[in-house]
Order: sequence, then C-alpha cells, then structure tokens
Amino acid sequence: MHMEKFKEVIGLLGGGPANIFTAIFLARKYKDLKIIIFEQKEMIGKKFIVSGNGRCNINHDDDNINKYNNPQFVEKYLKEFNINKQKEALKSIGIYLTNLHDGYLYPVNLSGKTVHKVLIKQIEKCKNIEVLLRTKCIDYRLNNNNKIDVLFSDNSSYDVDKLVISCGGKSSPILGSDGSMFSILKNKGYKINELKPGLCPIKIEEDVSSLFGEKIRGEAKLIQNEKILYKEKGEIVFKKDGLGGILAFNLASIIQRNNYEKIAIKIDCLDETIKEVDLLKLNKNIDNVLLPFLQENLAKYIYKLENINIDCKLNFIDASRLINRAHNLTFNVSSFYDFNDSQVSIGGLKIEEINFNFESKKEKGVYFLGEMLDIDALCGGYNLKWALVSALYFTKNFKY
Repeated sequence: MHMEKFKEVIGLLGGGPANIFTAIFLARKYKDLKIIIFEQKEMIGKKFIVSGNGRCNINHDDDNINKYNNPQFVEKYLKEFNINKQKEALKSIGIYLTNLHDGYLYPVNLSGKTVHKVLIKQIEKCKNIEVLLRTKCIDYRLNNNNKIDVLFSDNSSYDVDKLVISCGGKSSPILGSDGSMFSILKNKGYKINELKPGLCPIKIEEDVSSLFGEKIRGEAKLIQNEKILYKEKGEIVFKKDGLGGILAFNLASIIQRNNYEKIAIKIDCLDETIKEVDLLKLNKNIDNVLLPFLQENLAKYIYKLENINIDCKLNFIDASRLINRAHNLTFNVSSFYDFNDSQVSIGGLKIEEINFNFESKKEKGVYFLGEMLDIDALCGGYNLKWALVSALYFTKNFKY
C-alpha cells in the first residue's frame, strides 16, 4: 500500500471497542484516509468476546444518561445518535440485536466470538485500515512538520497526521488495558482523575464464606450514618469474602465514583407480602420456614444471625425477627476487588481537557475516546454504547 494515495494518516492507539468502531466507520466514509490501529497485545477486540459472560451485552435499549457518571456530558452525544441510530449503525456492520432481558441488548446468536469475527472481517475488507499488533506506545510528540511521532517500546516510531488515543483504563489488564498511557498524559500536563476499579465485586467485613455461590434477589441500599445514598433492585451472588453479581457491581461503581466511606449495604431479600402468620403456618410442617423463599444456606445464615434454633418451633416474636432480618440484611463494605476483576475503570482523563469533538485542548490533532475519558456507566451495555456513540460522533465531525 502506497502512502501517497492517502490524504492523511490517522493513528488509533488501542484496539478496543471505541477504536474498532471508529476505524470501520472512518474507513467507509473516507476512502482516501489511511487508518492504522496500534495494539500492544496479540489481537484486537477481546472485550467483545468476554462481554456479557461471552454473550456480548453490546448495548441497551434505552439511552438513560443517569447510568453514567457524567450524565450532562454524554447527553448531547446520545441525543445525536439515539438508540435507533445505534442499531442502524450496528446493522450496517453486520451486528443484529435482540433484547434478552430488561433492555439488555445482545447479538441475536448470543455469541461474543461471532461479534468479534464479524468486526475483524469488516476491518479486513477495508483496504485503508492496517492493524499493527504488539506495538506498545511509550510516548508521542508533535513535531515541526505538523505530524505526530508515535514512539514504541521496540524503539520504532510512526508518523501520523492525527492520533486517537483509546487505550482503555486499567480494568481487565489481560485484555490490554494497563493504564500506562495515563502516566504519559500526566507528564504532558493533562489532568487525570484517579483510576479505581468499577463494576467489580465488593469485599465485606462479615463472614459469608458459608454462602459462597448462592444468589439473592431484592433491593439493596447504600447506607451511610443511617442515610440512604442510593438504592437499586437486582441480583447479588455471594463470594467467599463478599458480594458479586450485577447489583453488587453497580453498587461498587456508585461507591467508587462518589468516594463514599464507611458504607453499609442493606438488602431486602424477602417479598413484602410474607407475614409472621405465613411463617407460623409453614412451621407446622417445615423447620426452616425461610427455605421456600431463600436459598438454604442464606436461610440458615439468617437464623444464625438472630440466634434462633431451626429445630425449635417459632413463636410470633421469632417469626417477626426473621422477617425483619430478611428485609434488612446488612453488610459493611471493607474494600473492593482490584482491576483484574473489574469491568470498567472509574476515573480517567478529565472531560474539561477535550473539545466537543473529543480533540485535546492542549494538542491539536490528538483525540481521546472511550474509557480514556472520565466516563463510566453501570451494567447493561451502557459502556459499549458509549464506545459506539463516541465513535459515531467522532466520525461525523472528523475533518482533514
């Protein structure tokens, strides 16, 4: 491929979702633009393969800005490219969606591997896209010829006319996001909000090892000094040392975003229609009267917390205590799992550092997309939605 046939060369640092979408949409729109994806790992797009437990929760059927940490910032982009336009864009590159549950959108065959394969095929068909693997950027600089020199760890370099940086945060480093780019940006004077693991399991003070693997559905509240800071309904899965599952992941992000300290999580895991009289009736034939409503070990755990013997017949006060505990199951947050177990990074490049088209205010021709920015969302496909929408908006406003 001869460089002279292209008007400009644009480098995309990072082979994650935002840059993959950007490469495909740019290549289709601008045939005279050379696009190079630089990826430090051995393949691009791994996040599509692992998202949604391999089924690829690639979007959500609503554009709820309140799922994001900076709702006012993302609002204009989601209005410009609403869910209908997002679906059209995905269809145009061979990704058809199905609403599996609660608005969570997946590919119709529920295969992240297929999504990855489709996107790779799209890239291969675009003759103006080149993918360079195992190229770890250690720095970049603007030279006197209005070019940007991208420097790599093997002492090689590449000149580009524009540079899009979308290397992810620090979450799931096995996928290629190690956070090293933020150190480079700090040295250039960029303001970075501290990175912390989000959408991750929560470690708690209480011993819940006996509940490992059990699930609990209900409403969870974040409590600080008896004040409710946040509440959400969903499912929690017990870890050996804490809480996992979608609801716990969302709670972790809320806590980390707001720097909450000394937080308790109070869970209501019993249907409000269950009354003392129901438990007393059950107790005529069943010792563990919570067993019809909760998984066995959790039911035993509540009995133990209330110091009630399962083998003994209940009185009204005992039944009331069990019900009250099931409505107010409380765990105290001690810490969080680290970046290896988080799905998204809280923090990143401050949004005040970029213009509306994602271009740096400090360096002309340098852009930031995706998780590089201090934009994160709760579970449900909202983070991949942001990757898609930011790519679409960038492509629409791209100029030579």
